[in-house]
Amino acid sequence: MPLADGTLVKVPGSGHSDKTLASLLTLSDVMCTWHHAAVYANVKKVDMVAIVGDGAVGLCAIIASKRLGAQRIISLSRNPSRQKVAREFGATDIITERDKEAYESVMGLTDGVGVDASLECVGTNEAMQTALYIARPGSTVSYGVSLMVSRYLLRTYSIVMWVCMVVKHRLDHTCLNFLMIF
Repeated sequence: MPLADGTLVKVPGSGHSDKTLASLLTLSDVMCTWHHAAVYANVKKVDMVAIVGDGAVGLCAIIASKRLGAQRIISLSRNPSRQKVAREFGATDIITERDKEAYESVMGLTDGVGVDASLECVGTNEAMQTALYIARPGSTVSYGVSLMVSRYLLRTYSIVMWVCMVVKHRLDHTCLNFLMIF
């Protein structure tokens, strides 16, 4: 597994069951990736964070945001069972809409300002557009990608997203940081 040494941590003790070891796998991959995504997105006690996506990645992003002290965590989720887990993990608000309706819902929750940090946890163009549009000017949008696609994204996709944000918020109010998690 290339670059595995970046997330490997020795588990104290010995003789762990296969079930215990399997449960630790998410901590060595998905959880630490999204913890660092939340760190690099500057999630802190006063932040309002939006998590786009409700799979394992999105749920780990909620845990990380809560752990870092986010006061308000908005989960964009359509799945009722995952919404329940998102609330248990710390989501304060659930948005079930997508696209323009999701944007309008988030703007309604934030008095038209947008969120302080947006974490894209799906990996689709639509999810990234949503993450970008619900972010307030000057905020950070974090997303994690595999090493396989990161070069492609850096060359093409992120340039397109940058242009979208500049057009949306005007150049004088835009500061967008792209985070590549490997």
